[in-house]
Amino acid sequence: MNNLEENAIKAFNAIRKLCDDNKDVWENYAPFVASYAIYLTNMEEIDVNREIQLRKITGVASDKNLKKSALSEKALFIANRIRSFATVEKDSVLLETISYTPSDFAHSRDDNMISICNIILQKATENSTKLVAYGITQEVMDDLPD
Repeated sequence: MNNLEENAIKAFNAIRKLCDDNKDVWENYAPFVASYAIYLTNMEEIDVNREIQLRKITGVASDKNLKKSALSEKALFIANRIRSFATVEKDSVLLETISYTPSDFAHSRDDNMISICNIILQKATENSTKLVAYGITQEVMDDLPD
């Protein structure tokens, strides 16, 4: 939370303390009792969300980077085998379709990376029987999440 939000919470807590300290003044006034109950409910929700925001999430980015790295390594392995196959078969369309580099993965957004992997998986599936000789089995394709 930023300073402005923290200051607002301090003000809300000061209001809560003031109301609790002077309960005898308002406890028989139904409109205020109802409004204050809503206020307390909202404050509880804010407190829960504040605790969630304050939790340390260190390691999440590095874990994500490790998973992206593993995914790109698997996808590039398959793409390189498909390129070898396309070169031997003189299939320039397939070769052009699968012309991904490590840089393509490193600089792509997550959703683009998934799209690239789906294209690679699709081309591998279309040529699955011929790619066995290149080390691309169904197990290798299943290891690439879609």
